[in-house]
Amino acid sequence: MEQTLVILWVMLLGPILLFFVNRMRVAGKILCVILDEDRSVRTRLVKVEGDYLNVGENRYIVNPDAVRLMRYPAGWPIWLQQIVPTCLYKVEEAEALDWNTQLPIVNSSSALSAVMEPHWLKLIVKGTKEGGEGGLASGSKLLIVVGLGVSVLVLVLMFYVISRLISIESLVSGVGG
Repeated sequence: MEQTLVILWVMLLGPILLFFVNRMRVAGKILCVILDEDRSVRTRLVKVEGDYLNVGENRYIVNPDAVRLMRYPAGWPIWLQQIVPTCLYKVEEAEALDWNTQLPIVNSSSALSAVMEPHWLKLIVKGTKEGGEGGLASGSKLLIVVGLGVSVLVLVLMFYVISRLISIESLVSGVGG
């Protein structure tokens, strides 16, 4: 009986513990996807040091335009994964690569000003969590709210009509019976 309780506690608390351990492991780090010369891919979770990343002997430049958000670690259940900023690099090139073309991204003035901001990585993650710019127009939001309101009203009226029909049916069956 006691062994069953221990196994049950491990099964319940194990995933929760894994979630928080993984969260602490990725805090303040960026995932580097490195394309090797033999076309294989390596991933490394690296702490950002200023504007650079040190991966083994190689040093890479962090470019905010090249950062994408990915779930880490791959293969884990989605509720255990953490969303981590990720950059793509070739093994011997310091510049980040574009995810679509796999060509180096040329630094723009906006990228330079973003790199000059000391907490740019935090701002990227914050902007992504808040939904970034864009989204639904105010007219679309209003249309959705009105549509939901009308749907709720129709459901309430439908239940009211059904309840009235049931009460009328019970009266009719009581008079005729």
